[in-house]
Amino acid sequence: MGPSACLLWLLFAAAPAAGPVPTGQSGQSGDLVVNLYNQARLDVYAPDGTLKVTTAGNGTGTQWIGATILPGGRFATSRRSPARGINVFDASGTEIATFDTPEVSSTGDLSVFSDGTLALVDYISSQIEYYPPARTHIVTVSEPGFSIPWGKYINADDVLWVGDNPDVWRFDRSGKLLER
Repeated sequence: MGPSACLLWLLFAAAPAAGPVPTGQSGQSGDLVVNLYNQARLDVYAPDGTLKVTTAGNGTGTQWIGATILPGGRFATSRRSPARGINVFDASGTEIATFDTPEVSSTGDLSVFSDGTLALVDYISSQIEYYPPARTHIVTVSEPGFSIPWGKYINADDVLWVGDNPDVWRFDRSGKLLER
């Protein structure tokens, strides 16, 4: 790939915590969300490679970064412009909500807890910001030694795993450090 190639973010989704999603909709276990960074577009693929949903031409801003599947078959992306924020889409790919995240200096990867709370990486500040479904900032997660948090994953026990070269950190739902 050359320097002008688009950056792709991939996420294999776990089963939605809010129960099963109707067949044929996005957000099912094993779905793959592809974020085409400079195209402001998310594509959702079934495990067999079939394109299920695209947000092409539908959503706020540009420079979309992270991607995650939310409970109930919805999905979301973080964005860097026109202001840092998060876009939320329904299972058909229609934007249903968007909100700014002024606490964040540089939006990054996005993950979701079972209750719908979003964990958003702030690369410049070396922090992770939590936003509940009501979209109001609730907590900043940061620890001495936190450098550049990159990849994140929230497991079935609602533990946030954060890759921060060369360390892996684990935080609980409240933002408390469990292990480094």
